[in-house]
Amino acid sequence: MRCLTLADTLKAGGALCHFICRKHVGNLIDQIRERGYQVSVLPLDHDDIVLASPSSVAQLRYAPWLGVDWTVDAAQTKVAIGAMPVDWLVVDHYAIDQNWERIVRPLCRKLMVIDDLADRPHDCDLLLDQNLGRKVDDYSHLTSDACTIFAGPSYALIRNEFWQRRHTERIRNKSVKNLLVFFGGIDVDNYTSRALKILSDKEFRGMDVDVVIGAQHLFAEQIKSICKKFKFQCHVQTKHMAELMQKADLYIGAGGGAILERILMKLPSVAIAVADNQIEPLKFLGQTGSSIYLGPGHLLSDTFFKQEILRAINTIDYLILNGSILCEEYFSVQAHWSEKLLIKPSE
Repeated sequence: MRCLTLADTLKAGGALCHFICRKHVGNLIDQIRERGYQVSVLPLDHDDIVLASPSSVAQLRYAPWLGVDWTVDAAQTKVAIGAMPVDWLVVDHYAIDQNWERIVRPLCRKLMVIDDLADRPHDCDLLLDQNLGRKVDDYSHLTSDACTIFAGPSYALIRNEFWQRRHTERIRNKSVKNLLVFFGGIDVDNYTSRALKILSDKEFRGMDVDVVIGAQHLFAEQIKSICKKFKFQCHVQTKHMAELMQKADLYIGAGGGAILERILMKLPSVAIAVADNQIEPLKFLGQTGSSIYLGPGHLLSDTFFKQEILRAINTIDYLILNGSILCEEYFSVQAHWSEKLLIKPSE
């Protein structure tokens, strides 16, 4: 999604953008094409993958996410690029490091990396890590002196629908009335259903609940059934997330890119980590007092989950105040992120 956000902005400036994706389960290839982009689709090899020696322990951790060995992926990417005139190649994958980047570098004028982890070396001209608490020094030993590093939420790739609504005055309820539930488009462990069963308890009667899931959600029918039973509103692959966030008094969900959208919208949250890379940003957010972080999802009991949702409801004014301070800290500068990144077709 963040690559789509970047592509939309570049396209508006006159750039031609082309995606290269592997056909993983839950992919967004159709959605990318619906937005008007060409996509080169790499095949998903279902046979046992023999992985070449990774260059670091960090790469080994995420290596299976490529779906093939990294050397194969690099070779297939080169074929996909082919004779295309590539000014910028944008790479966004936790299993890719400087070895992969050096193979494809001859095919592009400049190479940009989007990262979250700061755990492996890169060979690139520009590196972006939009995570909370991230600093330029986190990458100084992982990149060359010639690499430009953009670190922190002020460079976040946030969709325009959120920027357009950030100054719209929100009419807040005197107490929490509207809840928004979103655990990511796929949500393989089905935290969405767990949360909805908790919100069906008597303590939450009378509250409006909006539920967002992706079109590829593995438990979509179960969630739709729960929503129908308790009169919750289910939104599948919605294009109105900013509107739903603006309406909500409290967000219940996971980390990921939605963290920064919530900060921009000054929306308090009760959040769990559903992936390792979400832990540190959610910890940081919890320490600001604008969110309640419950820890990794697999360690969470329903009793504690419910207890913390109720605590958030009872301390909502405190969460809102700290959220407003955090928003001003990161997003008070009027310049749009695209102006800060300074990536233009002419460059």
